[in-house]
Amino acid sequence: MLKVGLKLWSINTDILDQAFNAVLNDVFQFIELTPIPETEITPFINPDISYIIHIPPDKYGMNLADPSKNNLNNQFLNLCTDWADQLQARYIIFHPGFGAHDAVAEFLEDLNDERTLLENMPRYGIHQEDMVGYLPEKLGDLMAGKFGFCFDFSHATKTAISIGVDFHQFLMDFLPLKPKVIHISDSHLDNDIDEHLNIGQGEYEWGFLADCILKCENPLITLETPRVPGSLEPNIAEAEFIRNLLV
Repeated sequence: MLKVGLKLWSINTDILDQAFNAVLNDVFQFIELTPIPETEITPFINPDISYIIHIPPDKYGMNLADPSKNNLNNQFLNLCTDWADQLQARYIIFHPGFGAHDAVAEFLEDLNDERTLLENMPRYGIHQEDMVGYLPEKLGDLMAGKFGFCFDFSHATKTAISIGVDFHQFLMDFLPLKPKVIHISDSHLDNDIDEHLNIGQGEYEWGFLADCILKCENPLITLETPRVPGSLEPNIAEAEFIRNLLV
């Protein structure tokens, strides 16, 4: 059964009732939740809701590729592990970050949580940072046979543009990593700046992306698309689009 998830941050309590109703009515099958420091888990605790957890991005200071951030990295790890435990989350998704590949590998050596998924990155960050884990072989090295894979289509497409290769083949090169979760959004194909647009606002070839998804073994699909303030209506329509695409 195709399972489509809604992306929320723990500051999004204003739409939580709508999100719960959408899951309970089978519009979405799970919530991918990013815990933010100084927010409360209590509003999200619901035995009828399935979750996966996404570690906060680098704008909050976490960066696995920077050894000087390891104390903060561990604080975020502990926060998200605690939320994952309490919410009985299936997966915990990490960004490798920007900086040194070896620093990420070293940090991950002591991490043995079987729920861990590593997400592929764009070649460059929005401030032209050198990202880690943007090539399939390098991400596979970080996975080290013990972690799973979260496949972000937009990140891979932007990397292909950055390094000047055909994005069709480049996306296909990630499939042997067997993604457990796929992040879906739209984007433009004339620049390599990371974008997460609503479906239809970019230039993606949705038939090709559907073929990629169908080659995977029942991955969870998370919509990483913007929302209208206070409403889930655009995202509900996008979930229906994805279902129709994969029939």
